[in-house]
Amino acid sequence: MRAATCAALVCAVLVPAPRPARAECADADGDGLCDVDDPCLGSVPMPFDAIKEPVLTLHGLDDATARQRFQLRGTLLVPDEPAIDPGANGIRVMLREWFGGGAPLFDAVVPGGAGWTARPGEQWTYRDPTGQAGGVTRVTIRPVPPPPVPAYANPRVAYAIVVEARADGLALVDVLGATVSLDPAAPNGRQCGDALFADVLPWRCTPRGSGRTARCGSARRMGPCRVSDPNDMVVCDAHHAAAAEDAYFAETGSYLAGACTDLPGFVPTPGVTCMTAITAGLDGTRGFEIATLHPQAYWSCTWLSDPSAGNPKLFCS
Repeated sequence: MRAATCAALVCAVLVPAPRPARAECADADGDGLCDVDDPCLGSVPMPFDAIKEPVLTLHGLDDATARQRFQLRGTLLVPDEPAIDPGANGIRVMLREWFGGGAPLFDAVVPGGAGWTARPGEQWTYRDPTGQAGGVTRVTIRPVPPPPVPAYANPRVAYAIVVEARADGLALVDVLGATVSLDPAAPNGRQCGDALFADVLPWRCTPRGSGRTARCGSARRMGPCRVSDPNDMVVCDAHHAAAAEDAYFAETGSYLAGACTDLPGFVPTPGVTCMTAITAGLDGTRGFEIATLHPQAYWSCTWLSDPSAGNPKLFCS
């Protein structure tokens, strides 16, 4: 991770200092969960492995009679292979204290088969009012347009998900993590996503009703792409600045160097720094380069109007 693009407090939460491996199991990503039990193995929730625009609502936090419940909403951005089919493969849902190392607050596998209904257009619904599958009572999954992501993260498909479940161990912790896997039988599969909620992140938990409920959710969606994830914001502004540069060249015959806000028609996302520079190829052909960053983004992005053969125009690292 680039220090320049990661706020100190965010780094402290998402990238803890190296620590000795737990003697009882391997934990490659250092998130406190043994690799063999980790449904979504990774270093930290990467921008394209995260649950986009997550909202987690917890009910009954002060209830000692096991009448707790929750609803998790968001968008999963996953590889398009193997084929997605939760009606046959089932799903896994987990809530836990990130980096905590203890037992999950909630962990359930909804098997494929009974309870699932498939509809045309890759839409699936699961219903079981009795919650026999670990307390899960309802799941809906449907395809949606994907949010902006770098070219090298493709091909990926996006699914809006809603999970509702009963539980008896919910609690607010310093860093609350939610994981959804669309292929629970695949160890450490990549058709999954994580969401983190913490006070130092754009997504945090807010107690309500004297602490009986809590809403853990996305920050306000901003900018021309209407996104709340800073990682999506820098990608969005790079795309829009490139389009503005192309329009400027078509009108004036030259490119503009400096702040992207000087480009006619460019609408910035609050918090994103965007700069553009003029480049020259070996043959003397002029082009442009755009750089975007956000203090809370995992990555910064660069757009090259004329990249070398085989390389994408947009690269984020």
